[in-house]
Amino acid sequence: MTLATGTRLGHYEIVAPLGAGGMGFVYRAHDPRLGRDVAIKFLAEELLHDASAVERFIREARAASALNHPNIVTVYEIGEAESGRFIVMELVAGRTLRELAAQQPDMPVVAQLAEQMARALATAHAAGIVHRDIKPENVMVREDGYVKLVDFGLARLMTQTVGPDDGNSSGRTRPGMVLGTVRYMSPEQASGEAVDSASDIFSLGIVLYELLTGLNPFAADSPIGILHAILSRAPVALSHLNRQIPAALEALVLEMLQKDAELRPNAVDLVKRFSDLSVRPRTTGEIAFALPSARHTVGRTEEGAQLSAAFDAVDAGRGLLLCVAGEPGIGKTTVVDDFLTRLAAAQPDLRIARGRCSERLAGTDAFLPFVEALNSLMQGERGHAAAHVMPLLAPTWYARLAPLSSGQTSAVAAAAAKGGNNDRMKPEITAFLQELSRTAPLVIALEDLHWADASTVELIDYLATRFDTLPILIVVTYRPTELLVSKHPFLPIKLDLQGRGLAREILLGFLSRQDVSRYIALEFPEHDFPAAFPELIHAKTEGSPLFMADLVGDLRRRGAVVEEGGRWRLAQSVTDIEKELPESVRSMIQRKIDSVSEDDRRLLIAASVQGYEFDSAVVAKALATDQADVEDRFDALERVHAFVRFESEKELPDRSITVRYRFVHVLYQNAL
Repeated sequence: MTLATGTRLGHYEIVAPLGAGGMGFVYRAHDPRLGRDVAIKFLAEELLHDASAVERFIREARAASALNHPNIVTVYEIGEAESGRFIVMELVAGRTLRELAAQQPDMPVVAQLAEQMARALATAHAAGIVHRDIKPENVMVREDGYVKLVDFGLARLMTQTVGPDDGNSSGRTRPGMVLGTVRYMSPEQASGEAVDSASDIFSLGIVLYELLTGLNPFAADSPIGILHAILSRAPVALSHLNRQIPAALEALVLEMLQKDAELRPNAVDLVKRFSDLSVRPRTTGEIAFALPSARHTVGRTEEGAQLSAAFDAVDAGRGLLLCVAGEPGIGKTTVVDDFLTRLAAAQPDLRIARGRCSERLAGTDAFLPFVEALNSLMQGERGHAAAHVMPLLAPTWYARLAPLSSGQTSAVAAAAAKGGNNDRMKPEITAFLQELSRTAPLVIALEDLHWADASTVELIDYLATRFDTLPILIVVTYRPTELLVSKHPFLPIKLDLQGRGLAREILLGFLSRQDVSRYIALEFPEHDFPAAFPELIHAKTEGSPLFMADLVGDLRRRGAVVEEGGRWRLAQSVTDIEKELPESVRSMIQRKIDSVSEDDRRLLIAASVQGYEFDSAVVAKALATDQADVEDRFDALERVHAFVRFESEKELPDRSITVRYRFVHVLYQNAL
C-alpha cells in the first residue's frame, strides 16, 4: 500500500513515508487541529483479511495506549479508512537502536540506554503486558538521548493466555504458536510455550549483547539453527569479544540470558542495577543523556539539599518532621516525589509510606492519611514483613486496615470490637514504627496537611515528641495561606516543634528567570528562541512551575513553537505570542477547561464533585452513562489534555471494578 503526499485521513494529512513496521507501513502525517506531526501505522494490505493479524494490530494500540511512560511511544487513537486500519502515534524524531549501534556507543551510554529500556518494560510488565518482540528496530533513540519502546504489535496481556484452540479463540495467541523475531526470541518463544515478562528480559539481553559485542549470541546459518542455539547453546562470555566490558555489566547481561526464566532478573531489578552502572560520558560529541523522568524539573537545588540534610539527620538516629510549604501550583508534590525517588535509588532497603489528606473527608475520618500510609507499607514486595508485625504491635490499626476473618489474632479481634481509641492507637503506632525503622530507614510522606483532621495533627505531635527513640522522617506538605485562614491546629504545634528543634520548614517560592530559561532549554533542546521568549514565559506565569509547564505545552499544541530540521523555533513573533497569552493564572486554567468539548467539561465537573481523586464507576453512575465510555474519555483527557492521571484499578464494595483517576493538580479540581 502506498499513500501519496497530501492524502487525507479524517483531519490527518499524509506528509511522507517513514518505512515498514512489524505488521504494516508507517507514514509521517500532520494533525492541523493540534499543530503537530504524528506517525500513522497502517496494517499491511495482505493482512487485512487475516483475523488474527487484525486483532494483534488492534491489540498493539490498546496495549500501548494503556501505558503512560516517557520511554514508551504514546498512542493517540486507532481508526479505519478506505485505505485500511491505522494507529496514530507519537512521532519519534531519532534513530533506531540498530542505527545507533553502528556508532559503537561506549559502556556508560549502553548502560543508560539499558536502564531506560528496563524502565519501559517495568511499566509494561506492571500493567500485565508482555511486548514479545524486543529488538533493535523496535527501540528508538531521540537526539536528546531518550529511549522510546515502539511496536506493541505482538504484545499480549499476561492475564489473557488462551488454552488449546477450541474454535472460538478468534485468532488470539495460543501456546504452541511461535511469534516474534527469531534472532531475539526467548527459549519459551522458541519452543512455542506460553510466555510472561521474563521472555522480554531474555530478548533485551540479546539486544544488549549485540550492542556490546557487535555479534548475536545465538547466530546460526538458518532460522532452525538459531532456535536450536537459543534453546541449547550457552552464549560466549562478552569479555572474550570485547575486553572493555566491565565485569558487572557482563554478569548482568549473562544473567538476563539464563535459559531458566526463573533465574532472570525482573525489569524493576534491572532499572536499579543499570542505574548503578550508569555514569555520564566524559568525552565531547556524545549524545547528551539525562536521567529519564516523566517531567523536566529545574531549580530547587537548595531545597533538595535541605531535604537530603534532613534525611542524613534521621539516618544518624534522630527523627525529624520536615514541612514542605507553598501555595497551589508551586511544585510541593514534585519536590517531594523527586526527593523520594533519589532517596529510594540510594537506599535500596528504604521503606516509604505515603498518605494524603482529603478536603472532601476533612474532619470526618480520624487518622485518614496515616491509615493510607500504613496501608501503603503493607503493599509491594516487602509488605509481608509489615503485615506480620502490625497485628502484634498495632492491632487496633490493623483492624482498620485488614478485613475481619476467622484467622485474626485475638488482639486484632478485640481491637476491632472496641473500635479506635486515641490513647491506645498512639502508643501502638509508635511501637510499630520503631520496629520497622529498626530494620530499615523509614519515611512517612503526608500530603495536603491543611486538610488534616485534629486526630492526625495530634498524632504527628505525639510521634515528634518521641523522635529521640523513633528515627523516622515525616515529610508533610501544606498551603500556608489555608492554615492561616482556617486557624488550623497544626500551626501552633509546628511552631512549638520548630522551637524545640524537632521540625524544619522549607517554604517553596516561584522559579527564577534562569530556572524558566533552563526549563525551556530542556523542553526544546537545540532551539533558536530569542532571549525575550523565556522572559515572557516568566512574566506571564510569575514563575509558577505548574503553569509555566502548562503554558509551554499550550504554545506547542497551538503551533506557536515548531520543530524544523532538528531545531525548535517560534512560528510567531514574541509580540504576537504575548497577545494570545492568558492574562493570569486563573485565565490560563479557564482557557484549558474551555479547550475541551462541552461533554468532556461536564465529565470533568462531575469528577471534581467526587474529589481530587475519583472513580469511573461513580462518575458514570452520576451522569447515567456507560462506564467504558467514561473511561475512554478520561484516557483521552489524560493523553491529550493532561487534565487527569490514571491511578489504579480497584474493586468497589459491590464487587464491581472501577478505574481510579486523579486530577493532575488540585487547582483544576477546584476551578471545575
